[in-house]
Amino acid sequence: MSAKPFEIKGGHVLAGLLLFFAAIIAINVAFAVAAVRTFPGEDERRSYTQGLHYNDTLAERRAEARLGWQARTQLSPTHAGARLIVRLDDRDGAR
Repeated sequence: MSAKPFEIKGGHVLAGLLLFFAAIIAINVAFAVAAVRTFPGEDERRSYTQGLHYNDTLAERRAEARLGWQARTQLSPTHAGARLIVRLDDRDGAR
């Protein structure tokens, strides 16, 4: 009695293709889930709320610009290290 040689039939090809694509889809889903868990896409916790209040932030910046304040910093070395000097001037140059 001789053994019948193995033959690849249509069912084998179908099963192979289905297994191949199932593996690809499973790996893609795993990578997508891992990516969203590690970085959900938001830099800020409440970015939507911050976006709603952005016009308020712009109004505050315009009000500060109207005041004309200017800040200058200077780092001057001393024998004990360094000293940070912060100078605030108004629109007229007064400190």
